[in-house]
Amino acid sequence: MLNESFNSTTCFVFILPEKLLFPCNIKKFLLNWPPVLNKNSFWRSTYPETQVAQHLLQAQPFDSQLRQLPCEEVARLSGFQKRLPKNIHVRDFIKALCAAGALSKLSFNLLAMLLGLVGGGLVSKQGLAKRVNTRCVTFLQLLLGPAISLRSGGQQARQQGLFASFTRVLIQDITYIPLPDHLAQTFPSGRNHLDLKKATLKIQALYELLSDQMLHFGFSGFQRNDQAASPDILEVARPGDLVLRDLGYFVLPVFNQINQQGIFFLSRLRSKVKIFDPHTQQALPLLSLVRKNAILDQEVLLGQREKFPVRLEALPVPEAVAKERRRKAKKNRDRRCRPSEETLQLLGWQLFILNVPVTVWDTPTVAQVYALRWRIEIIFKAWKSHFNLTDIPQGGSEPLILSCLYAKLLYIIFFHAFLEKVHLQFMGRDNPRISLLKLAVLSAILASLLLSAQTFLMNEAPVPEIIQRLCAYEKGLKRKNFLEKLSALS
Repeated sequence: MLNESFNSTTCFVFILPEKLLFPCNIKKFLLNWPPVLNKNSFWRSTYPETQVAQHLLQAQPFDSQLRQLPCEEVARLSGFQKRLPKNIHVRDFIKALCAAGALSKLSFNLLAMLLGLVGGGLVSKQGLAKRVNTRCVTFLQLLLGPAISLRSGGQQARQQGLFASFTRVLIQDITYIPLPDHLAQTFPSGRNHLDLKKATLKIQALYELLSDQMLHFGFSGFQRNDQAASPDILEVARPGDLVLRDLGYFVLPVFNQINQQGIFFLSRLRSKVKIFDPHTQQALPLLSLVRKNAILDQEVLLGQREKFPVRLEALPVPEAVAKERRRKAKKNRDRRCRPSEETLQLLGWQLFILNVPVTVWDTPTVAQVYALRWRIEIIFKAWKSHFNLTDIPQGGSEPLILSCLYAKLLYIIFFHAFLEKVHLQFMGRDNPRISLLKLAVLSAILASLLLSAQTFLMNEAPVPEIIQRLCAYEKGLKRKNFLEKLSALS
């Protein structure tokens, strides 16, 4: 609860992404804006005097990245904007959508308020309802491409060590976003035990490890599985790239295509896939091979039909890990996935396939590199925990909800571009290693503060006009409102 002793005319309340509320005195705020970290600074008590804080406060990544995007050109191309804007400027519209996306409920009236606060222009909720349509969704989708292409050029500087032989290191994985049920037809998730339709958005994210950048997003309903999405990598990967993916994307014809195009890959092996001797073309017993060798590194042919050459790597796991794997496999309720005795035994090893030469990586290195795939799971955690990606507003039309979602993804792309700059600034053994999760927390808080400051202080938002137009009772209602009832009794 807020302290009620604060005068509402001298305080603002900033709503932060982590659901924190605190009052801020306007006089102190004005005297210390823009923030300067010196010993007399009001901000010194709020943020530590570190290079990270200084860089964040100076960079304002959201605004600086947004200014570099061809927003007007893409808006005209998509049909979202057909003439010079009068009330709705596209950059202010994107800012308002990003702010709206952090709220649990959303309406056109609320979006109109945010747009007025951010850009200083007033528009009715009816006017917004006409603008937020399929063309608006297309505009934001098209804007993701130019946003992803904004790079700081630091990729080559971070390319070293085990990855010196590769142009890029691509990691693909999925994350799920639950959507309001009325979107089930567009993004079907299947039915639950009560036969109720649910909606889920599946985001296929492609991440470049060396530069900490997102390269591609794919959107579908829950029912499109990973194997169906496996060929998508061929549209983005180039010769010299390295692809890391989990077993969900294991499709032999796709591996064969990747290999033929000069792209490198590293993946775990499905235990039921056939392997063959490259000389005799005879099938090889996988369990016997791994039992005979403490650490296995052998050239084999993969697949009954494809029979393309790969390196097969096998490393034993600790017995406790093997027992836990077997316990989980036996508990699988899907009868189609009941493991055979051979499959249970093979859970005692890490099994990998790759087309990277042994001169580049030895067997222990393969397992260490594959473990880096977990980085994308940490990224998903940052998106959901600190950027509220899964907090999709309930209610509202499909274009409104999707517009908010794509605006969130735009902000995420800007954060990753900023993250790369931070990594480059703090390169070197003497500098601290920057945590992605902690930087996400700080970035979200500072972005909220900077947006709030621009809203109330720099843009001189017409708060009285917004109150008069968007906070008034609806006209033409049959029932009387409270003030009308009170006036009638006076």
